[in-house]
Amino acid sequence: MKIRSLFTAAFLIFLVTAFYFFSKDLVEELDMKGSGPKPIRCKVEEVLDESIESEALDNTEVGYGLSLFSGGQLIKVKVSEGVHKGKTILIDNTKMNVHTNSNVVEPNDDILAFLEEDMEGKLIGGLLYEIVRTNHMYMLITAFFIILIAFGGMKGFKSIISLSITFIAIINVMLPLILKGHSPFTTSIFICILVTLTTFIISNGFTMKTFNSVLGTTGGVLTAGLIAYIMGNLSKLTGLGNEEAQMLLFVPGNIKLDFRGLLFSGIIMGALGAVMDVSMSIASAINEIESAKPNISSGELIGAGMNVGRDIMGTMSNTLILAYIGGSIHLVMILMVYNYPLRSILSMDMITSEIVRAVSGSIGLVFTIPITAFISGSIGRRRKRIWG
Repeated sequence: MKIRSLFTAAFLIFLVTAFYFFSKDLVEELDMKGSGPKPIRCKVEEVLDESIESEALDNTEVGYGLSLFSGGQLIKVKVSEGVHKGKTILIDNTKMNVHTNSNVVEPNDDILAFLEEDMEGKLIGGLLYEIVRTNHMYMLITAFFIILIAFGGMKGFKSIISLSITFIAIINVMLPLILKGHSPFTTSIFICILVTLTTFIISNGFTMKTFNSVLGTTGGVLTAGLIAYIMGNLSKLTGLGNEEAQMLLFVPGNIKLDFRGLLFSGIIMGALGAVMDVSMSIASAINEIESAKPNISSGELIGAGMNVGRDIMGTMSNTLILAYIGGSIHLVMILMVYNYPLRSILSMDMITSEIVRAVSGSIGLVFTIPITAFISGSIGRRRKRIWG
């Protein structure tokens, strides 16, 4: 047991180190500088003038509970970073007939602003971009980590490591590889397997439960990807069904992207978490049953795994469906308000993409159950006896 724990620790250290240097080189190789000015962090020192009026839009065609804001603020800010750090400028925060009051600032607020320079590089003004919200996000994430450790102890700490590696794998490995022209489909499959392997090893070490869960998850994710690929081709999906995808058409740097592949990649990554959960639950249940009753037959083990899978199948499918519906709720409401026919709604590229995404992920989740149950109850069990 001690040797296995040391081997697991050594493997994870090697994996994290390799991840770090590989992702660092990958990001440095990729030219993502883009073009145009970048917003600079500033601090609001004083609101010199404020004249903001609001007009309630209740009981109008626009909708209930909304207001129309107009006017603006004249604010004095100090630059907090960059070549102009420490300098103060005046910014005109103008609002003309907008439906949000979110960017009205107060003294000591941190903001992001585009700075204006003259021909000689002298700072002459600026334009408010956004209020800085990262501090609150860091607080929320820190609270989440503290809660994980408080309730989970070492398991919670391992979960934080797993989340960190997953984040690095997606942001510093998968996305740069896709931007460099690699296939989104194969890249996401590779990252899914890597994330699954790493997460399960961190949580459970090099055990047969880990081995069975990895195979079950891989089978479920591949099934989801295959279903999505087939339905995407049959439905002639373009991968350009939302504004964010269309914006990628105009990114600088002459980057060529496979938008349909990006759609399938998103489907695979979206299904991964639920599939991992189902696979580990079934593998753990079968492992516990076999430990309590070593002489149980493989058929009985597989049947027990299937029963466990059926119990969690409905709730996990709901999790996927509701997550995807939640992401498209505004669009669906707009279409309903304008009384679009159901056939027209379902035929839209974006709506069809979301349906394919949700249903493909759910099918992959369902297939994870028999795959994991069969492997854990038969193949994995025999290997356990050989290795143990």
